[in-house]
Amino acid sequence: MPVKKGKLKPDDEAKIRSNYLFITEQVDARDLTGGLYQENVFTVDDVEEIEALPSRAKRTEKMLSLLLGSGPGEAYNNFLKVLKVAYDHVAEALEATSTEVEQNSTWTWFDEMSDETKSMTISDGDSSRISSKIGTGWEKVILCLGLTNVNISQVQSKHPNDRTLVITNLLIRWRQSKGRAATLQSLVQVLREVDDLELDIEGLKTVILNMSSRHEPARPIETSL
Repeated sequence: MPVKKGKLKPDDEAKIRSNYLFITEQVDARDLTGGLYQENVFTVDDVEEIEALPSRAKRTEKMLSLLLGSGPGEAYNNFLKVLKVAYDHVAEALEATSTEVEQNSTWTWFDEMSDETKSMTISDGDSSRISSKIGTGWEKVILCLGLTNVNISQVQSKHPNDRTLVITNLLIRWRQSKGRAATLQSLVQVLREVDDLELDIEGLKTVILNMSSRHEPARPIETSL
C-alpha cells in the first residue's frame, strides 16, 4: 500500500512545531526509521535519504520535514507509537502539548455566531441551563467574572447540596451587578480561559444555540399580490 502524502492534521502539525527544537535535541532519527518504515509512514527512499545524512541533528530535521508532509491519516499516531519505544519522554511531551488549534477548534461554533447572539445577556432560565453544564472548577469561573469568595460562601450556605443552584444564583448576581456588560461573550470568554474546568461543551452548545434561535428576529411573511 502506498504511503499517504500531504500535510499532517493541523493539531498534529502544531504539536510537532511546538516541540521542534526539543525533538531535534533529544532524538536520533536512525533509531526510528525502521519502525516508521514498518508502520508505513516512510518509504525506502525516505529512510535512505535520512540515514545518508552525516549528523544526528540533520537526520532528525529531515525526518521531521518528511513527517510534516506524511499525510493527515495515521502517520502522526504511528510516529508516536514508534517514538515511545526509544524516546518515551519525548512522546510524553508531544502528547502533553496543548495547541491553540485544539483550543480554538473546540469553540469554532461559538466564534461563528452572530454579534447579536454574543452580545445577549442571559435570563434566569438561561443561567440555570448553563449552570448545569459547569462542573469542577466552577469557583474559578465565578471569581473571574468579578464576584468574590464572600459571594460564593453566602450562596453556598443557602444551598449547600446543590451546585447547579449555587452557580445559577451567582450567575444571576453577576448579571445584576454588570447589567448590559454581562454578555454571553463575556461568560464564554471566561469559560474558555479557566484551566482545569470540567465543562460539558456539547451541552453548553445546545443551550446557546437554543438561546440564539429564541432571539432571532422573525422573518417577514411574504404575500403574493
